[in-house]
Amino acid sequence: MRYVYCHPIFDERKCAHRFWYQLRTRFAAAGVVLESFDYRGTAEAEGQFSQLSLSSLRDDTAEYLARDRACLIGVRFGGSLALDYCATNADCIEKLILIEPIVDGAAYVEYLRRKQKIKDMMTGSTCNLDERDFENIEGYKTSTGFIEQLEGFCLCDSVQAGPVSCCVYLLQAKNGSSLDSELQRLYSTLKNSGHRVVLEKIAMPIFWERIGSADFSGLTERILRYCRD
Repeated sequence: MRYVYCHPIFDERKCAHRFWYQLRTRFAAAGVVLESFDYRGTAEAEGQFSQLSLSSLRDDTAEYLARDRACLIGVRFGGSLALDYCATNADCIEKLILIEPIVDGAAYVEYLRRKQKIKDMMTGSTCNLDERDFENIEGYKTSTGFIEQLEGFCLCDSVQAGPVSCCVYLLQAKNGSSLDSELQRLYSTLKNSGHRVVLEKIAMPIFWERIGSADFSGLTERILRYCRD
């Protein structure tokens, strides 16, 4: 069975890089190969970020996995894409481990725009694009078509679009005592649809929001344990 990590997008990819590196290192120490891939227009993949779309993200995920038996580990929108893929390829997926997946795409876009606005206010400048059909999102030239697709995305709809027979582990990784309402909604949707699902919380800094030196050992050990269960 393959173990595949699905990266987040936008600046969350860069901020989560240290987590991905430590997770891959921990897997290697346990004798497990953790694979990963780049969506077109991101990191080392060909293409431009401005060409990114929900369809291209889905196609890249499907092409890389090639319907092989796999356990998918995804962070943020990478987790959303993992569950979205599983909804139409359930017989190929053994387990899903989703760390803070994006459930409500419209709320996600609002969050990204709010972050950009705060950054503009702090730097005293703006990075508006003088191009029609594109918007600046965290310094990325993002098509309005992709933004509209994200705004219309709902992970709970993906769950209901097809059967998910594997076990789904939902992880909230942030400080605070309460569980996120969107994760609880996704948990309830999965459970009410008859799926095996676990929702757990790990108290730690929000590592996908900023580059830091957080201790990922608790999170990486939990993920490795899920893979071995």
